[in-house]
Amino acid sequence: MAWDPPELDTDPASVTDKMVDRLMERQPGWESYDGALEVALLESVGAESATLNAGVQEALSVYAAVGIGVTAFQLPVDAGLTASLTADVEVNSVGSEIPTGFAVTGVTPAGVEVAFELLEGITADATTVTVTLTATDTGDYANQVPAGPLTVITSTTDVSAVTATSASTGGADAETLEDYLDRLTDYLASLRPGGVRASDLATLARTVPGVERAIGIDLYDPSDTTPAASQQHERTATVVAIDDAGQAVTSPTLQATLEEAREVNFIVHLAQPKYTAVQIAVTVTKRPTADTDVVEAAVELAVARFIAPDRWGSTTDAPQSWTERSKLRTYDIAAAVLSVPDVASIETIQINGGTADVTLPGPAALPRAVSHPTNPSSVTVTVA
Repeated sequence: MAWDPPELDTDPASVTDKMVDRLMERQPGWESYDGALEVALLESVGAESATLNAGVQEALSVYAAVGIGVTAFQLPVDAGLTASLTADVEVNSVGSEIPTGFAVTGVTPAGVEVAFELLEGITADATTVTVTLTATDTGDYANQVPAGPLTVITSTTDVSAVTATSASTGGADAETLEDYLDRLTDYLASLRPGGVRASDLATLARTVPGVERAIGIDLYDPSDTTPAASQQHERTATVVAIDDAGQAVTSPTLQATLEEAREVNFIVHLAQPKYTAVQIAVTVTKRPTADTDVVEAAVELAVARFIAPDRWGSTTDAPQSWTERSKLRTYDIAAAVLSVPDVASIETIQINGGTADVTLPGPAALPRAVSHPTNPSSVTVTVA
């Protein structure tokens, strides 16, 4: 469930224009012109109202994100992570000091300069010392600074060179207010009296950082080989969670969150999705003016996005939803293909070498991504 913030106008000119329009509606014959006393008064009120609206928005941020969420419900804001990299530091002699806060810079492939620092100073026991450097700010902007020479920005006579031995990793952006409030809304929605349903646990799972979507299955125990539809394990539920790339999330944090919320004698399991690699072959005709390679690439992308595990079972209106979807239908693939503007018609669609719909084994059925490193799905497009 998404947080729906109030619409507060913080632009003084926009607020003033709205008040002028309202006055013109309520006072037929009155017209706005520069220098009029009424306009000057409305401009002053508009500026004050915009400032007040901005203050209210800030107060909502503090109240919702810090006041209610953190203080009352102990749901912390995800503050983000700082990237780090391993580097070899060359010093002039054994015993040289590399001080706390020693700083260097590197540049990402996107051209972003990133500053890294040494969090704890060391005394060199050799002329080349391996250290871990940490980005000075949180965020994924600092990832992917490549291995290679770094620029020293701390003034020191002891260090002659610093070379990254691996690319920087681990940086993550801090959670935005909107994302946090979405999590808080989901969390509060799960705090209801009475029995705990699997759908409540799935909603709660989405409040854990790193979980993008989750589905809950009532009465299901993943260790039981009986089909899920036939299982009737009382006071048992299973939650399947995935991240924003469609990969399974079974972290201790998620397990602890669900365990804390469950009722006495309830059993909550975590399970992985049932991934299935599929092979899709499509033949289309293009519009006469379209480029064959462009159409082929666009159709391949459209179908790959349709079967992507991070999207499967969700809807446009609720991208974080996850409804069990066990049928891969040729008609649905056709709809994805026809979303490409330069496709004139579809000649054939095959799934796993046949023309019939394919059932994906579940529960929590997901197609494999075409980018999976060992067992990917495939999309082959022929443009006539």
